[in-house]
Amino acid sequence: MTLYHREIKEAISTAYAVYKQYKNIIKNPLTFRADGFVMQILYSEGIYVDSHAFSSDLCGLFHVDEYEKTIVFNSNQPVERRNFTLGHELGHYFIHSEMQSQFTDRTKDLVDNSIKPFEIQANVFASYTLLPKDVLEEMLNAKYSFHRIKKVVKISKEALFWRLVNHLIEVYDFSSREANLITNDYLYYSIKKLNNEAHHLNAQIFRLTLSNKESIVEYLRNSDISNLTGIYNQGNKKPKNNSPKLVIDIIKDSLFN
Repeated sequence: MTLYHREIKEAISTAYAVYKQYKNIIKNPLTFRADGFVMQILYSEGIYVDSHAFSSDLCGLFHVDEYEKTIVFNSNQPVERRNFTLGHELGHYFIHSEMQSQFTDRTKDLVDNSIKPFEIQANVFASYTLLPKDVLEEMLNAKYSFHRIKKVVKISKEALFWRLVNHLIEVYDFSSREANLITNDYLYYSIKKLNNEAHHLNAQIFRLTLSNKESIVEYLRNSDISNLTGIYNQGNKKPKNNSPKLVIDIIKDSLFN
């Protein structure tokens, strides 16, 4: 159990409340884009959004005063990183704007959260807002591959991986190890180089129910995929600092284990 159990639950609850308020914006969950959803919320909340070519370490800024609310993101960063930054700053707005009027967020704030509860909360909020539970479930029900979800939603591989892990823990009450195993299996069967568009349908996530979850896990433990639990990092020379992995680690450790 982490020291931030209450703060994380507050961030998740806030993200759900915001989703409930704005879910009618989503016309078709199967074509959901994180940037479109977040920008619509920002517009509805009267938040001015701007961009600037900051140094690579500076991700974004949030400022609120009696005259305006402003978010500035780093235009040098890729779209997936910018989307996470916008979701992160939006989290500061909904959760923290009555306690603090300005946030300057660097890469370490969006990754290394061990001593900054406000940053933990903003990251958790971003994770749930960029890919809401209802949208994720619709895409899985439609048998989307891992890479198709990533491409449609416009989030990073890391963000999607750990969002799936968290989803499996929350919905099926898996341990983090079990959820990682199922997510790795899904990612493995979704690899494009397999040259078979339907190959991802072999992933166990599409067979998963509350009644068979134990047998699914046992099957994966005894299969070749059990030797591929590191596939998440395959192709990455080194985990990137902009990964929100540690955010989801904190969520799963504090809420679901």
